[in-house]
Amino acid sequence: DYKYELRDKLSRAGANEVLTYSFVHRDLLKKSNIDADSTSYHIRNAISPDLQYYRPTITPSLLSKIHSNIKAEAGSSDNKFAIFEIGKTHRKGLVDTDGLPVCTDVLALVVSADDKSAENHRLGTAYYLAKKYLDMIAKGRVGYNRLDSITDQPLYALFAPGRSAIIHIDNEEIGVIGEFNQQTIKKLKLPQYSAGFELDIEKLQKLVGTNSYEPLAEFPPIKQD
Repeated sequence: DYKYELRDKLSRAGANEVLTYSFVHRDLLKKSNIDADSTSYHIRNAISPDLQYYRPTITPSLLSKIHSNIKAEAGSSDNKFAIFEIGKTHRKGLVDTDGLPVCTDVLALVVSADDKSAENHRLGTAYYLAKKYLDMIAKGRVGYNRLDSITDQPLYALFAPGRSAIIHIDNEEIGVIGEFNQQTIKKLKLPQYSAGFELDIEKLQKLVGTNSYEPLAEFPPIKQD
């Protein structure tokens, strides 16, 4: 299973998997610079007032966990971590041939560290730490096109122009990677050392694929008597 392979690789590299709700509060989307009404399906009979919108991107859910984890380890000399989630997203307006919402399997990962840990461990920029994880699972095959301007596309809205990039393989766009814009950092109380990526798993698998091999023949042919 390709998702299991991704989980195994990221866990072995030190990232921790988390599970968050597929439904989110309007306020979380707003803090992430995402307009809920134009991008997200509103659940009329939501089980909770905090879970009224189906998320168009997983990254805000991960970002909502950063502040509490950094705060819990305040004062530690090793206050850094990477978290990831594999889940489904729906973007309002994207429908299939039957008129049903398109469901996309995505992988999102976020790295973060407080100022003290980032300096002590000489981590470099957060962007390049996130890129190490991405290059590992994509086998170094991805290309990057700089994200130069703010966009209302929900997948890109919370990333900082000039410090982020569109991810592509063989000229096919599969996601985005980068550091987060200052509005999102401030409203979600993120450390300045924070970055992440989110990508389409189906496209990644199609373009990169899983490791495969051909077993040796049980009875090798005889080339010469």
